[in-house]
Amino acid sequence: MKGETNEAFKASLAKVIEETRKAKGTLRYDMYEDSKEPGVLVFIETFSSPQYFEAYRNAEYIQTFMGELKNWLISEPEVRVLKPAAVAKK
Repeated sequence: MKGETNEAFKASLAKVIEETRKAKGTLRYDMYEDSKEPGVLVFIETFSSPQYFEAYRNAEYIQTFMGELKNWLISEPEVRVLKPAAVAKK
């Protein structure tokens, strides 16, 4: 992430996090920052079904945000879709 835009990015992202956490099917939507590399962020996003995940990815506010990322990032984001292997139940 470009250092000079870190705070602007986080402010914009806060809106995305708020909207996503309210969205139907969202179980978790968390952001972590690397403690040794400030500006390196990891998101843990958990949805109740693949359909809700796709709805999130296609939501207008996400599409807008993804289009704005080039203003803040120094490299392309890496997105990995994971499948549960050994997950604790609540």
